[in-house]
Amino acid sequence: MTGSSFRLELVHGLPAAAAHFAELRELRLCNTHLGLSGANALVACARHWPLLTRLDLGECGVTHQGVLALTAVPGDEWSQLRTMWVEGNPLGPESKAALQQRWPSCRLIV
Repeated sequence: MTGSSFRLELVHGLPAAAAHFAELRELRLCNTHLGLSGANALVACARHWPLLTRLDLGECGVTHQGVLALTAVPGDEWSQLRTMWVEGNPLGPESKAALQQRWPSCRLIV
């Protein structure tokens, strides 16, 4: 299995596995090259992880489009989110502002 096929399996398998981890509080996906498809997969998982407080997306290839996907997490999902790592991704000020607006209580590490 190559790195890219593992990434594809991770992204596609994430929503199916999410329901089994309802108590998840911390998710570290750094260096996994999730990109936009991974961001969309996280959005699909959001309702299963209401207790998530820490999300590490450092060096994941998340772009502004991925940030916009993440900020589409419905309603109060991830309302407990307190720390999000996004360092090492090609994000500009508008991406950071979008994340802060969506989760104002979250400490953003860029």
